[in-house]
Amino acid sequence: MITAAEALFQQLLTRIKDRSAEPNVLPRSEKIVEAITEVLLQLKELIKQEGFADENEEIHFYRHIKPKFHALYIYHATIFNVESDRPLGSKKARRRYFHNELRRIDSYLYHHLEFYKYYHGGKTHLDKAYFTRGQAFPQMEIDIASPIIDREFCTLHSIKVSFLLAYEELKEYFQNRMREIEAPKDPVFAEDPEPLTWTDAKVGLVELAYSLHAKGSFNHGKADLSQIVAHLEKDWHIELGNTSRTFQEVLSRQKGIASFLEKLKKALWRRTIENDNE
Repeated sequence: MITAAEALFQQLLTRIKDRSAEPNVLPRSEKIVEAITEVLLQLKELIKQEGFADENEEIHFYRHIKPKFHALYIYHATIFNVESDRPLGSKKARRRYFHNELRRIDSYLYHHLEFYKYYHGGKTHLDKAYFTRGQAFPQMEIDIASPIIDREFCTLHSIKVSFLLAYEELKEYFQNRMREIEAPKDPVFAEDPEPLTWTDAKVGLVELAYSLHAKGSFNHGKADLSQIVAHLEKDWHIELGNTSRTFQEVLSRQKGIASFLEKLKKALWRRTIENDNE
C-alpha cells in the first residue's frame, strides 16, 4: 500500500510539472487542480482495494503520505481562488490584499498551535487517535470540518497536516507576491510582454547558449553556462535536458560545428538583402 501510494504521488508530481509550463497563473492552477482531483480519486480507490497491513502502516500513511496529496490540492486551489479575486487597483490595495491572506494563514496556524507543536515536535503518543480512521473526537477536539470529512478516506488530523504543509508554502508565495508589488520596475518593462516559447530545435538553443557563454555576453562575462541555460529554459518555456551531452554531439558533427548559428547568419543576411531591395 505504502509503495503504491508513493508511486502515485510521484506520478502526480510529474503531471503537475507538465502543467506548470503554462505561463498564466489561472489556467495553470486550474489544470493542476484538475489533475490532483483525479489522482485523489485514484488514491481513494487504492485504499479501498488494498487497505493497510496493520495499524502502524495506517498511521504512517495518514501522518506522512496522504497529507502530501491534499496539501498540493489546498496550495494550488488557494492560489487559483486568491489570484482570481486579486484587485487590480492601487499598489496599496494589492499589498493589503495579500497581507490579509497572510493574516488568515497565521490565524489558522495559531488556532491549531498545539497540534502543530505535536506534529513538528516529532511526538507520537497520540498517533493512534490522530491518524487512524474511526476514532471518536474528544470534547476538546471537535472541529468544524469533522462532519464533512470522509472517514473511510482520511482522518481529521491528516487534513490538518495537509493545511500545515500547504500554508507553509502559501506563506512564501504570498510574501513573494508582496515583494513583487514593492519592487520598482524599469519603465521599459512596465508591462509584461507576451510570453515566448522556443519552437525551433533544442540543439539550436544549446548552440546559442554555448556561444553566448563563450562570447561573455552576460554579466560582463561572469555568468556561468548553467545560469544562461536556466534563464533560456525559464524565459522561453523549454527544457534542454543534458546540454553537455548535446554539445558533445554538436562537436562530433561531420558537416560543421555550429549549423544553427550558420542558419542564423544566412537568415539575417537574407533579411538585410530584402531590406535593401525595398
